[in-house]
Amino acid sequence: MAGRGCADWPDEPAGVGGGSGSNLAATLEAPNLRQQLVVLDDAPGWGSSPWRTSGTGRAERAATAVTETVPGVPRKWENRRVISWGTIAYGAALTVVVVALLTWVVTRRTMTAVVSGLAAGGGALAWNAILHSASGEGFFVDARIAVLPASWQDSVSGVFAVAATAVAVGVGPERRASTRSSVALALLAGVGAFAVDVYLY
Repeated sequence: MAGRGCADWPDEPAGVGGGSGSNLAATLEAPNLRQQLVVLDDAPGWGSSPWRTSGTGRAERAATAVTETVPGVPRKWENRRVISWGTIAYGAALTVVVVALLTWVVTRRTMTAVVSGLAAGGGALAWNAILHSASGEGFFVDARIAVLPASWQDSVSGVFAVAATAVAVGVGPERRASTRSSVALALLAGVGAFAVDVYLY
């Protein structure tokens, strides 16, 4: 193991090598997961895993990967990399305010602005709640673009806002308006929700 940059880890436990399914299952049931995780280097499918990196955080990252990818192993909630419920609520509130203001500036109709803001905030809230409950860490990886560091989480927040706003204004204050007008308001809400996710929290 020393040749792989993991000299600070203990040697492989006796009887665990080989990477078989039974050995891996036994390893995951061991009381000290940090000491037993060395078996992952020989387990099928882990040889090229991005979680296999050297450094002080290797055990924690590997523990997270194990609990999220091996069937039957409970997910460790403290290791999840998703936004908190407080942040989700804060982001939804910001979305409500921003989208309502944008809509009011465009339409000058208070009821339409309020409904659009609430719908967009509700859509963003629903999407982030899904990610939080499903532990969708992969959706929170930002693009490596300085001016637009958007993630899939940000993008789909906009999509949910578009869908929710289209329904809300279509059956609500804009039910007598043209389809083009309702769609434009929904897209405006989606852009607002997306921008809030990317830049404000």
